[in-house]
Amino acid sequence: MVSTLDCLRLMYGRHLVSVRFIISELDDRGKSLSDANATITVEDLWDLDQDHFGGKDATARCIELCCIGQHGVVLDLGSGLGGTARHMACVTGCRVEGVEVQPDRCEFSELLTRRVGLSSLVTFTCADAEEYIFPTDHYTHMTAFLSILHFRHKERVLSSMGGWLRQGGTMYIEDYYADHRLSDSEKQALLNAVACPGLISQTGYLECLARGGVEVRSVEDTTTEWSRLVRQRCEDYERERPRNESVHGREVVARAIGFAHDVDSLFQHGIVRGIRVVGVRR
Repeated sequence: MVSTLDCLRLMYGRHLVSVRFIISELDDRGKSLSDANATITVEDLWDLDQDHFGGKDATARCIELCCIGQHGVVLDLGSGLGGTARHMACVTGCRVEGVEVQPDRCEFSELLTRRVGLSSLVTFTCADAEEYIFPTDHYTHMTAFLSILHFRHKERVLSSMGGWLRQGGTMYIEDYYADHRLSDSEKQALLNAVACPGLISQTGYLECLARGGVEVRSVEDTTTEWSRLVRQRCEDYERERPRNESVHGREVVARAIGFAHDVDSLFQHGIVRGIRVVGVRR
């Protein structure tokens, strides 16, 4: 069986938003990371390091819906390149702990966080969230932007997450779910395109959270919204191909365009649906 980490590495080898992407973009903007005197701010990174649907606007919505403030202690599950964590800390002054399974992305998150002067508020742990022992009754908030979809044992993790929050702590999740029993070919398409080993239903998703002591405050089906964003991403990549090839290289851009179209296909064929959940620890 191919490991989750191997699947993620294959996926992010096609994803445009990556360590190499940020380095090339900053070089092109005259803010090279290799220049110790270059001033780099969180705002310089906002359109580069948040690769979930909606980017920085989605993060801002999360901050508002969960009332994240200066005294918050936030767990960012599947923190990726650290953009969400840095954004939340910069805007609110909260402390954020990111957990990310891919070592290169975790290390680069730490580098970027140092460069923007947020290391006192934002930290990262390189670990498999399915195996990591999280502290109980610890966090005031928890966020998971398109990370749980990669887990093999979703039900177990979803049923555990409420216990990581303090009483009254809030949870914000954006993820995929399935509205039908997936065929073997659909499961393979999911694994190949987005390193997803399978999906559960919306009902199953919410039942797991409830078993863990989470009271769901709002549930939003984001399928139409995300499908539109994916299609727009495909069109943007094609339109910006000449510029992106000059900055990132033809092969990198070709892989990214292929990835975008594969994700678009998942939505167009009804294999995935999107969900946005806000909950609170009872």
